[in-house]
Amino acid sequence: MPTRSVKITADTVISTAGGTFHGIIWYGGGGMTPNSYIDIFDDDTTTSPSPQIARIHTSAGPPDGDDARGFEIVCKVGITVKANDWTGLEVYVLYN
Repeated sequence: MPTRSVKITADTVISTAGGTFHGIIWYGGGGMTPNSYIDIFDDDTTTSPSPQIARIHTSAGPPDGDDARGFEIVCKVGITVKANDWTGLEVYVLYN
């Protein structure tokens, strides 16, 4: 099955039917909060998602962005992405 990508800039439910989480590509623009992180959950809601399957620290890469790929985590419920602060942050989620 081909990998899809979707651009998000806020807490987002990517899938409500499960799927495979392959990774993310993120970019930080002006005003990005230092030490931000992006959390990925096997869930179909942004209100109280769980269980958490990954946390990506956006400060871990170059100042203009980075990627985290190769997770290949099969989610049973859905795929939800949240961040502690979306200011200046854009994310492309890789999934199918």
